[in-house]
Amino acid sequence: MSLCTDCHIHSNTSPDAADDIATICRAAIERGLTRICLTNHYEIFPGDPTPDDYLFDFDRYSDEVERAREAFGDRLEILKGVEFGQPHRHQREFDQIAAKDFDMITASIHFLPMDFGIHWLWVQKESFINEVQSYFQQRYYEEMAALAAYGGFNVVAHFDWPKRFFRNFQEDGSVYREIFSSLKRTGAVLEINTSAYSLGCEWFYPSPAILQVYREAGNRHLVVGSDAHVAGNLGNHFDKVEKFLETESLEIGYFKKRKFISLEEGLPEK
Repeated sequence: MSLCTDCHIHSNTSPDAADDIATICRAAIERGLTRICLTNHYEIFPGDPTPDDYLFDFDRYSDEVERAREAFGDRLEILKGVEFGQPHRHQREFDQIAAKDFDMITASIHFLPMDFGIHWLWVQKESFINEVQSYFQQRYYEEMAALAAYGGFNVVAHFDWPKRFFRNFQEDGSVYREIFSSLKRTGAVLEINTSAYSLGCEWFYPSPAILQVYREAGNRHLVVGSDAHVAGNLGNHFDKVEKFLETESLEIGYFKKRKFISLEEGLPEK
C-alpha cells in the first residue's frame, strides 16, 4: 500500500510549529502526498493560565485552510482537523470545538495529574527511576482509559507516548483491552504516528505489539500521521509503515466530515 495521506500535521497556527499552511501544502505536493489533515493544538494548561496561542483562533485557521484549498485544491485535498488535549477534563471547551466544522478531531494526553511522595527521594537512584516510570505509566493509561470512555473524538494520538521518555517502556495488554473496547464502542481509532522514530524509538506509536491487542479487541481502522511540526517532516518514515502493513490485516484511512473513509475508496477531490 502506498501511503499518500498524512493525518497529523501542525502549521504555525500551532505555537510549537514553524511553517504556514501554504508552505506545508507545497511540501506535501513535492513529497507525493495527495491528502493532508491539519491538526493544530488546542491545549488547556492545568493550574496555570493557558497561553492564548494554544487556544487557536478558529476563524483565522479556517480562512487559511480555505485559501489553501483555493490555491492547491486541484493537486491536494486539505482536511481541517484539531488536536485537543485531555478532552475528558475540559468538557465545556471540547463541546464548543466539537460543534465546529472539523473533518477530524484528534484527542491526546500531554498533561497528567501527578502526586509524588517525598520519601521516594530517599531510595537508590535506580529504584527511584523505576518507581517514577511505573507511576507515570500507570497514571498515563488511567487518563487514557478515561479519555477513551468519554469519546466524542475520532482519533487517539501517539498512544504509547511515554516510551519517548522511558527506553525500557513496559507494555501491558490487559490495560489496553479496556481502552480499545471503549474506542470500538465510540467509533474512534488509533493513529500510527511516525514521529517516534525521530525521538530514537524502535517503532512508531503504537508498537506492533499494541496494534495486535487493538486487532484482537475487534478494531482494524487506523490513520497514519507524521506529527510534523515543520514542512520538511511531512510523510517522514511512511515507507516503514508501508512495509509493516504488507503483512497486517488493518484498514488505513482518514476522516472527512467526521466519517472514516478507507484509503482504497477515497480519492482526492479535484
